[in-house]
Amino acid sequence: MSLFSDLFSARRRSNPRIAVDWMVDLAVPNTDPQRWIGLFATDLSAQGIRLQGLDADGVRRLLSYEGHALIKLRLPGVRLPLVRAELRWGLGEKNRFQTGWLFTQLDADTLELIGKYIADHPQDSLADPA
Repeated sequence: MSLFSDLFSARRRSNPRIAVDWMVDLAVPNTDPQRWIGLFATDLSAQGIRLQGLDADGVRRLLSYEGHALIKLRLPGVRLPLVRAELRWGLGEKNRFQTGWLFTQLDADTLELIGKYIADHPQDSLADPA
């Protein structure tokens, strides 16, 4: 069990994650014209993002049949294209409910922009995100 735990921790630490404090928009499925809901981004890595807002039922309504969501990922000063993300976890109280999202569809340019943003903000680094 220790080996599994060590491998899991090493994988998490190999992807730098930084604290952020801005909004992202998630598409509301099956709306025409397309509707969006804003959630607060609290941390970001090249692999995913942590969001805060809504509650468990509200988040479920943002998922497609495949369990994914479309996210307008915005870095300050840059508007990125849509990314597709899979909900990996959710926890917390109703007013502070948090969700963890794994990017499942991300183009090379967007990945590069995220990497550059993270590299340019070492002061916001999270050593071991919870």
